Amino acid sequence: ALAKAPAATYVYDRGEQGYPALRFERQSDKVLISVVDSSLSHGTADPAFQNVECDWTEFANQVARFAGAFEAALWKQAPHAAAQWLALQLEDRA
Repeated sequence: ALAKAPAATYVYDRGEQGYPALRFERQSDKVLISVVDSSLSHGTADPAFQNVECDWTEFANQVARFAGAFEAALWKQAPHAAAQWLALQLEDRA
């Protein structure tokens, strides 16, 4: 979602067991990350973790690195299910 435009916001809220949500806000060449109240559970924001800034390029590189490592581990640990699982996950993001 953040890669599609130089100004975008994405909230990851798994809504589980009282966990808070994470808000990622891209502002051109930077990303602001905050721990915010969950709209799905009783998770609450962390006032000490609001608008923590990082470089957009570094953020995007680290996300790509993690995704690549995760996919490699998935293929290694569950080769019989990896293709189907990845297809379902990528379909949800389209």
